[in-house]
Amino acid sequence: MTYFEFTKRFPTEKDAIDYIIEKKYNGQYVCPKCGCVHKIYRLTYNYRNLYCNNCKSHFSGLAGTIFENTHLDLRMWLYAINLVIVSRKGISTLQLQRELGMKSYKGAWRMMQQIRKAIITI
Repeated sequence: MTYFEFTKRFPTEKDAIDYIIEKKYNGQYVCPKCGCVHKIYRLTYNYRNLYCNNCKSHFSGLAGTIFENTHLDLRMWLYAINLVIVSRKGISTLQLQRELGMKSYKGAWRMMQQIRKAIITI
């Protein structure tokens, strides 16, 4: 996927969050606290969180994923995953840092480690 196609597919971070949550839950949200599947709603003011109307609890739709504690825009994560997957010989952390315009090498290194860990578990 080219950068143009990527930005067309994910114009906002909300689109990226919707994509990740849809892939994680396959349209069937499950409350981690009570196990309810019928009364789960997406919050309109915080797109990363879901609300269970059965037990009245909030939970992150990104919990249990590599995106769980990130403060970075999720489009950046998805584009990094795209770069790792489509590059023939792999991509170095330094190259990833340059491609994403990240200021710190440490942040790019952590992102790369999380992506590699996720790819290995697949």
